[in-house]
Amino acid sequence: MGKYRNKKIRRFWPIIASFALGLVLLGAVWGGLIDGSILQAGMRQASAYAQGWEAPEDQGHFTGRVRYIVDGDSLYLEGEKRQFRLFGVDAPERYEPGYAQATNSLKKIAEGKFLQCVQVDIDRYGRIVGRCFIGDVSGPEVNQLQICSGTATEYDYFSKGFYARKGCAIEG
Repeated sequence: MGKYRNKKIRRFWPIIASFALGLVLLGAVWGGLIDGSILQAGMRQASAYAQGWEAPEDQGHFTGRVRYIVDGDSLYLEGEKRQFRLFGVDAPERYEPGYAQATNSLKKIAEGKFLQCVQVDIDRYGRIVGRCFIGDVSGPEVNQLQICSGTATEYDYFSKGFYARKGCAIEG
């Protein structure tokens, strides 16, 4: 009985230790020992870029020809194994009304074209969330074109109205 009990405790000690550390950090932030703004620096940096400011130096820049369109808000570039998720774009998922139209719209906009994508974040699925431009960053933005096509909408939860402020008057 004692041998089984020790195995059970050893299996759960990392979980207990992580929970305890989290409580200590939370208490330190709440008590003023750690400045809470330090913990939010990364979020502010990504948010600042999303609102139209310059990309932070440590963010990735990816260039390549579009090799595959997944759906109305995701694609793959040649030479990059990870999938790209268009920042601020919300297109219908497979088996939802409008899926085929959104996917075809993104194909017309970007399929086979050379893009430069600037990383904004990495999502929970490991996809690169970014703003993609035809040619280079001075070219038309794929994200904006897709929203303006009417087959996708702006994902306001993340973009905070960035594309609504830009409007659909496409330059370039």
